[in-house]
Amino acid sequence: MHLHKIFYALDILKKAINLLFPYMIFSVIYVMLQHVGNSVHDLYPWNSLLYIYKMPIGYLWFLYILFLIFVLVGFFNLLHVNMYLQGGIYLLLFFISQFVNFPYFLAQTFTWTICFYMGYLINNIKIENKGKKILLIAFIVIFFIGIVQQYFAGGNWYRTNLLTKSNFLTKLTSIPLILYLFSRLPQNKLFKYFEKYGKYSLIIYLVHAPSTSIIRVILIKLGISNYFLLVFLITVITWYVCLFVCLLAKKFTIFNFLFSPYKYLNFLQRSIYR
Repeated sequence: MHLHKIFYALDILKKAINLLFPYMIFSVIYVMLQHVGNSVHDLYPWNSLLYIYKMPIGYLWFLYILFLIFVLVGFFNLLHVNMYLQGGIYLLLFFISQFVNFPYFLAQTFTWTICFYMGYLINNIKIENKGKKILLIAFIVIFFIGIVQQYFAGGNWYRTNLLTKSNFLTKLTSIPLILYLFSRLPQNKLFKYFEKYGKYSLIIYLVHAPSTSIIRVILIKLGISNYFLLVFLITVITWYVCLFVCLLAKKFTIFNFLFSPYKYLNFLQRSIYR
């Protein structure tokens, strides 16, 4: 058990460095670019950087909550809790979070852990082909039941950025459905083109939002105002900016350190084992 605790601590340390270091750096970059561009709807004040330990800035909430999910799931794994029981616990925590006013870090962690663990269950549960077909049909039926339920619930039912009790069915069932559709995509050149950038997903995620903000400002100042043209140009240019940063991270240590700092901190590992 003692050895498991050491491995758990080392794993959490690695994830903390690789997720929270970029989280802090890009919080500064994102706010800075917002103020330079000065053309955004939700402008974060400079002093918001003082509170990123409890309230993430913009899209960076994902890294913040992902780290906490790793801590939570890792803790239950450390206790050797059965994966089915874990799934039940995370499902219960989700529903509790919908009715109890938790602090942000707990509310969001309890909300999103079930989605994270859904992917883990799909990857680790072995089901026969006949069972897979039955499950697929069940997920499709539940997904459309969820769509109908959201529609008749009224309000802005089509806004699904958040995970709530009203869109829970569609969100959760969309995970296995999308994974299934992805596994059936033709392995053509387009597929392989995007597949090879999967290992750079963290870099692309971190770079895309600040790039989009500044590119949008530049294009508007150049007189491009057509909505559809703006969306197309922003998407294409942002993608290539992300690829350029991926190339920089591959070629230069200083950029690679920014996105994968743990592997450059070998002294931490050596000091633990001395």
